[in-house]
Amino acid sequence: MARFSVQFFMLLVLSMLLGGVSIYHAAAGIHDKPFQRFFTATLTVQLDDVELEDRAIRLLHVNKLPEHDNMVIVALSNSGMKDMTLNWIASLHQNKFHKFLVFCFDADMHNYLVANELGNNSVIVPRKWLGEFQVDGKFKGWGEREYQDLLRGKIRILMEIWNLGFTIFYNDVDLVFLSPHVIEQMLFDYETRDYDCIYMVDYMDHGFEQMNGGFWIGKPTMKPYWERALVLTQTNGNLVVDQAAINFVLEEEKLKYTSRLRGLSKSLYPSGHYFHQLNMNHRYKIQPLVVHMNFLIGSEPKITMLKLHNMWFI
Repeated sequence: MARFSVQFFMLLVLSMLLGGVSIYHAAAGIHDKPFQRFFTATLTVQLDDVELEDRAIRLLHVNKLPEHDNMVIVALSNSGMKDMTLNWIASLHQNKFHKFLVFCFDADMHNYLVANELGNNSVIVPRKWLGEFQVDGKFKGWGEREYQDLLRGKIRILMEIWNLGFTIFYNDVDLVFLSPHVIEQMLFDYETRDYDCIYMVDYMDHGFEQMNGGFWIGKPTMKPYWERALVLTQTNGNLVVDQAAINFVLEEEKLKYTSRLRGLSKSLYPSGHYFHQLNMNHRYKIQPLVVHMNFLIGSEPKITMLKLHNMWFI
């Protein structure tokens, strides 16, 4: 604490010399002047876990979608995915979505977003939110052991957000928005009735829809099912990936195809299976609202495919 106080004092003096930049604005991630980026990045890295949690809670409230109650667009990323994250953000901005929050697993990722004028949309994951799981800044490929820890850490973060009463609109960062009407279309059938989860369909397995773990809207009522999924990722060798685990839980609870859960249109919200494996949208000339570039392993193939379809916006 003493070391932090000395650094804080030094930054305060420097801010006065540079023209009176408010430390409050710097810590809040507001950067009206170029040199304020330095303060935001430096102070946030120095915050202890309690202060990081306070910042995360404050920014969740700041980024609530005003027309959708307690809904927040949430993504998780690390510096191994920084360019893809920025491309996802660019697709949001192009379609008039400016409220969202990226939970960063490492300080370098957060600092990268701050340097791109996104301090109010970025927070380092509080250490206690991850529990026993360790996640660093390296790119995690599907199937790697570290990738499994990232997915388990993801579930822990989701549960913390649900504990605060938010509805989560979860996005993987290897997808893009192609319309400003993404949410309205997702909720179209639910204007007069309630739901627990609306999700992208990843693929069909023996006639059953498989929920895509990277694009869905889920209310706090989904928390118990994800808690069970987290346990399964640690105890069942066939369900180490979060998507497999949550699909197992939802099928066991017989929740699929009920009024509480709904799979989205495979042509308007295609996963990588439907978009680039089955080529559905090109074949039937259907313009999607969102595209998820899964079913490709590694960042380079994903970026190549996004560029091929003119979906690389940075």
